[in-house]
Amino acid sequence: MINVLINAYACSPHWGSEPGMAWNWISCLAKHCNLFVITEGEWRKEIEEAVAVHPYRDHLHFYYNPVSDKIRRMCWNQGDWRFYWYYQKWQKKTLLIARQIVAENRIDILHQLNMIGFREPGYLWKIEGIPFVWGPIGGMELMPLSFLKGVSKSQYIKAWLKNLINDWQRKHHPRVLRAIHKASALIAATKGCADVIQGYHHQDVVLINETGCGKNDSPENLHDFHKPELELMWVGKFDSRKQLGLAIATMEQLKDIPVKMHIVGTGTEAESGYYRNMASQSGVDSKIVWHGLLPNQEVQGMMRKADLLLFTSIMEGTPHVVLEAVKNNLPVLCLKTCGQGEVVDSSIGYTIPLANPKDCVHDFATQIRKLYDNRYLLQQMSDACYQKQIELSWDNKALRMIEAYKITPPIKADKDENTFTLLWVGKFDFRKQLGLAIRSVAATHNPNIQLHVCGTGRADEVTAFQTLAEKEGIGSQVSFHGKIPHDEMDTIMRRADLFFFTSIMEATSTVVLEAVSVGLPVLSFNTCGFGPLVEEFAGEVIELSTPDRAVIEFAGKINELYGNPARLAEISLRELANKDRLSWDGKAREMVDIYKRILEC
Repeated sequence: MINVLINAYACSPHWGSEPGMAWNWISCLAKHCNLFVITEGEWRKEIEEAVAVHPYRDHLHFYYNPVSDKIRRMCWNQGDWRFYWYYQKWQKKTLLIARQIVAENRIDILHQLNMIGFREPGYLWKIEGIPFVWGPIGGMELMPLSFLKGVSKSQYIKAWLKNLINDWQRKHHPRVLRAIHKASALIAATKGCADVIQGYHHQDVVLINETGCGKNDSPENLHDFHKPELELMWVGKFDSRKQLGLAIATMEQLKDIPVKMHIVGTGTEAESGYYRNMASQSGVDSKIVWHGLLPNQEVQGMMRKADLLLFTSIMEGTPHVVLEAVKNNLPVLCLKTCGQGEVVDSSIGYTIPLANPKDCVHDFATQIRKLYDNRYLLQQMSDACYQKQIELSWDNKALRMIEAYKITPPIKADKDENTFTLLWVGKFDFRKQLGLAIRSVAATHNPNIQLHVCGTGRADEVTAFQTLAEKEGIGSQVSFHGKIPHDEMDTIMRRADLFFFTSIMEATSTVVLEAVSVGLPVLSFNTCGFGPLVEEFAGEVIELSTPDRAVIEFAGKINELYGNPARLAEISLRELANKDRLSWDGKAREMVDIYKRILEC
């Protein structure tokens, strides 16, 4: 079982939002990993009570880095930017605690879990020699300013300035950049965030929404989609991100059909007055019920009786209200943006493009009319929510995170002197014969032989080769690195001892030429375009025969070279002496010689 050190500032078994998100991740990951968790400790008592009765309590080890009540209040006041200064200090102290944990325990993975905002990646990435995972990461999207009609001038300027700062930070913030480029795996909470990381920083990203969905175990379904009046729900704060105005404007376009909207939530006195006046001016007062702020259980009870959740937010992570709707088998109509854009598909609702306010209102109204006229669609969507609950469950999310944890450390320059590093590079297709390479390493019966695989294939191919390594008893000797950027391959080749090339159908392979260019000895078959080159000066070859015989002969060659560093050094010197003839200039000179011979005939 792997040991994972998790940094989670906010963690609570009894809260929602970030604290609840962290607890659910940790609680479910504990089924699969041994966890060492550093948290702030505001809910230490609740955590320890929950751990005491947790079925995997032996896998949970909590460490606390508490702050003062003053700083906690700053944290809860999301507009208090002073908190970031204290939060950075907390992260620095957390790094010291993490180093102590690493010194006392074997840690396989470092994971920066929350807070999910990208501005503060913590400092776990500073610990060398252990793979670092960051995410789910959120908050990289910018506010679409065209939707801020009706806000005060100061609010608009504030949103504009925040966009400006966010845009600079997501591109240039020094610690954000270091964390991104040090990470072995990056987890994005939304597609928008994934697009930013891939677009600006050219890093691979795994998309896993930061929160999961509960399962409705109640057999009772209170939805009646065939009643005369269509009942909508809108839930949220009355701030500019949630765009209650879009929902009210949508109702204005539905005056001619019996539709009612239940609004659950609240805002400042000014915000509440603004939206109530908007409803009055639009002539939809009679079609709206204002419920104010309600307990969560009461809200979910309303969801079990409503027909559709209208969710108009334009700035969001993965909204809890949408997941609660899914849990209560309530279809959802929302914008195709942020976290809800990944959660909601055609099986459980409709998404519309984030365009401009006028077009969004028109599209919302069009879809509601369609559902009013076709109630059976609502029933189908409601029934499909059961499957979506499973798909979005915490257990499934934990399994996806475990897949992201399957990271191998890089090939290090300071490896143990007894370790003999084989490098295999290529696609996982039949021609490349990765299975042959794995079986050959197993046949050496030498625990000091390490095979580093750089390449990729389909998910089933990756699983098959990982399973083969385990079956052959060398799971710990084979490392799967995935696709490596071309500009990093030179460094990786310089740290390997032998390039193991098992392809059976190839021309003059570029990757073999790259190995030669850095003086990395090659072991291959004697066929195709590379065989004669390797046999002449670049390494060792075997005959292309049967797979079983090839395994035996490759294993013999590997053991032979393992015990003969002088032979490896000799091959390396010959490669470097001959690399010029393989360059493009050298090839061009050979072609010119051919031209001359033709002309002389």
